[in-house]
Amino acid sequence: YDITASDISEGMISAAAGQARKFGYDIKFILQDMRNIEVGNKPDAILSVCDGPNYLDEVGLKSFAASAFSALKGSGVLLFDISSKSKLKLMDGEVYFDDGDDATCIWQNAYDSTTDSLCMDVTLFVRRGSLFERFSERHIQYAYDPGFVEKIFLSAGFASVSIFDCFTDKKPDENSDRIQYVCRK
Repeated sequence: YDITASDISEGMISAAAGQARKFGYDIKFILQDMRNIEVGNKPDAILSVCDGPNYLDEVGLKSFAASAFSALKGSGVLLFDISSKSKLKLMDGEVYFDDGDDATCIWQNAYDSTTDSLCMDVTLFVRRGSLFERFSERHIQYAYDPGFVEKIFLSAGFASVSIFDCFTDKKPDENSDRIQYVCRK
């Protein structure tokens, strides 16, 4: 496969490129926002994994749908997954903690039902020699109903949108944690 990988984070691109080199993969990496996909040759497929669209508000989700449609070949397919609304709601008030020898992570969650979004405050303590350096990040993920997402991608021009309980061939239900979308031009 001829693969081009992108991310909006320069740090993530650098880390991914390093891993690809380490394992001998020939992958082109570009710094790019998924709301504005620009590639030289139109790809057969676009993949967005691990909640990418959850990070987009409604306007951003529509931009992603239109951008992916425009970027793909005429018979192209877009594959992406999102965390379900029920999963994000269940994370409200939850605190996750991971303590290792070289790093510690504290992850606190708050769900806002007025905006259907989950605010994730992440604090990292990373070993630097004999000391630990503190880093803080805030992530916002938006929760979407499957039918709403389907309408957005059909409105962007996709001929069909199939929706699955992730990694299965079953339809999602109220207990699905992750939802997979297959959008065909």
